[in-house]
Amino acid sequence: IIILMFIGASPGSTGGGIKTSTFGVLFEYVVSILKGSSHVNLFKRKINSDTISNAVGVTFIAATWVAVAVIILSLTEKTSFIRILFETVSAFGTVGLSTGITSGLSITGKVVLTLTMFMGRVGPLSLGISLINKSRSNGYSYPEDDVLIG
Repeated sequence: IIILMFIGASPGSTGGGIKTSTFGVLFEYVVSILKGSSHVNLFKRKINSDTISNAVGVTFIAATWVAVAVIILSLTEKTSFIRILFETVSAFGTVGLSTGITSGLSITGKVVLTLTMFMGRVGPLSLGISLINKSRSNGYSYPEDDVLIG
């Protein structure tokens, strides 16, 4: 259930999470890596590399946010880790499920969960883009290089 809450709703809906389309693109991206393919195909369409980058970015930001929120709640609240994880991911996905610990959280815990709900609903990439100033093009680019991964 925690994984499904993290994935969340479909795009265009009022639900939170990373969205089902983001998960689908990521899943197919991993499959294409395992197959040794240089591009991602989904429903007989080639997925743009910018879309793949956005999907990776959204998932990374979301996972980092949830991890930080869980760590903060683990430090401030006196309850089990699994209940904190469930509550945090439920807030991120704006699911509405609860283990019943929300009313007993400290002010810090409630603020963290509120921010997590906001982050899950607005979207990690949208929120990040709105908060970070776009850099202007500097007129040059660096040469490409390969980096060993894995």
